[in-house]
Amino acid sequence: DTTVCLADDCYTIDMADSFGDGWSFGSSLDVSVAGVSIANATIDASAGQSTFATGSASCPVFGCTDPTALNYDAAANTDDGSCLFSCAATPVCADFELDLGIFSQDSDDGMDWVVNTGSTGSTGTGPSGDNTSGSGSYLYTEASGNSYLSAGLTSQCIDLSTLSSPAVAFYYHMFGAGMGTLELFVTDASGVSTLAWSQFGDMGDVWNLAQVDLSGFSGDVTLQFVGSTFGDFTSDMAIDDVCLQEFAVTGCMDASADNYDASATVDDGSCLWYGCTTPGYDNYDPIATVDDGSCITSCTDNFATFTYTTTSWGTEQSFTVTNSTGDVVWSVSGQATNAVSDTTICLVDDCFTVDMADSFGDGWSFGSSLDVSVGGVSIANASIGGSAGQSTFTTGSAICVVNGCTDPAADNYDPAANTDDGSCTYACAGTFATFTYTTTSWGTEQSFAVTSSAGDTLWSVSGQATNAVSDTTIC
Repeated sequence: DTTVCLADDCYTIDMADSFGDGWSFGSSLDVSVAGVSIANATIDASAGQSTFATGSASCPVFGCTDPTALNYDAAANTDDGSCLFSCAATPVCADFELDLGIFSQDSDDGMDWVVNTGSTGSTGTGPSGDNTSGSGSYLYTEASGNSYLSAGLTSQCIDLSTLSSPAVAFYYHMFGAGMGTLELFVTDASGVSTLAWSQFGDMGDVWNLAQVDLSGFSGDVTLQFVGSTFGDFTSDMAIDDVCLQEFAVTGCMDASADNYDASATVDDGSCLWYGCTTPGYDNYDPIATVDDGSCITSCTDNFATFTYTTTSWGTEQSFTVTNSTGDVVWSVSGQATNAVSDTTICLVDDCFTVDMADSFGDGWSFGSSLDVSVGGVSIANASIGGSAGQSTFTTGSAICVVNGCTDPAADNYDPAANTDDGSCTYACAGTFATFTYTTTSWGTEQSFAVTSSAGDTLWSVSGQATNAVSDTTIC
C-alpha cells in the first residue's frame, strides 16, 4: 500500500492481467480517504479501467443528458452526442465490428458482454472466431471468475412498423460443458417485457442461427439479450450478426431442385436432386445428389466397380488396368492424399492386368489400394510394396493365362502354370521312368529295392502303410 496526497481531480485506474482471465478472486485495488473507501477496482478479463474522484472534483459520465431524448441517461453528466429522438428504423443490423450498433451494455447486471476477436482464451468453451468472417468481432460472456452472473445487452427503441412480418435473426455460440443460459426479451411500447427465446446448455462448437418471430409485437420495441453463466469457466457464450428484418422463410430456392420451395426467401442449402448417382449406368445423372434407386444398365456382361483409395503420399502412386489384348480399361495417377475415386465399367469375361507404380519407390502407403467388385463382391484388391508391381483378376468364366512348364517330369515344372510355353528342361540323357508302388493290406510287411546292372540302388521302399501309394520319376 501507499499514501499519496491527491489534488481534487478525476483519476483513472488502468488494470491488466497477462493471462487474460482477470484478476483472481479477492484481488483488488482499494482507494480510501479518511478511512472511507471511495473506489475498489478489479477486472475479469485481460484489461479494464475504473475511475474515481477526490474532493469537489467529479469524473465525466458520458451519455445523453437531454431529458426529452429516448435514451436519456440520468446518470450522465457529460453529453456525448448520442441522444436519440426517434426509434431506429428497420431493417437494421449489428455485427459488432466497429461498435455495439443499436445496443448498449446494461448497468444493473453482474457483468458486461465482452467485444472479442479470435478465441476467448479458455479451452473447451467459446468460439474460435466470429460468425461473419471468422476474423471479425463478436460479443461473449467471460465466465472465468464470473460464475452465476448475468450480462445484459439492451437495444435502443426499434420501430417495427416498416416490416410486414418482423423478426429478429441472430447467430449464437454456446460451447462448453458448464454452459449457462442465453435469453432474448422483447419489451413493447407499454413497457411490458416478454421472454421471446431462450437456450440452455452445450450446443456444440458451432455458430447456430436463431430466428424469432416478432409479428406479435407492433410499433416500437426494445430487445434485451441476457447471458447467464453457470458454475465454471466453460460458460463463454457468444452472439453475433443480430438483424431486425422481415421474417425469413428458409428452404431450397433453386427452381431446378426436386424440393424447390417457392415461398423460401433464404436458401438454406437443403436443395435435393433425385436420380441415379452411380457412374457407368445408362441413366447416370451427374447432377443428382440423392440416389433414388432408378439406375439401369444395358450391360449383359460383368458390371464392375473400381474403387481407388489413397491415404498418405497419394501423388506418388499410379496404376493402369488393361484387358488381355492390352486395351486400357482405367488408369489414375497423382491422386491427392486421403482421397477416393471410383468408376463402374461393363467388362466382358476376360483376364485383366493391374500395373502399379510408386515414384518414390517405397510402395503404396498403408491403406492405399485398388479394389474391384462385381455385384457388391470384391474380386480383387491390389497394392504394392515397392516401386512397381502387377496383379491380375478375371471376370465371369475367364481365366488368366499362367505360362510355364506344365510337365511334372521336367526339372523346371511349375505347378502354378496352366499353359505350357515350351520352356520345360530335362537333365536326363536316358529314359524317364515313373515308379508307382501301391499297398493294400499288410503294407508294413512289404518292401522292395530296384537296382541297376551295376548294383546301384535306384529306389527302395519298406514298411509303407496299408492302402497307400508312393511314386517317383527317375532317369
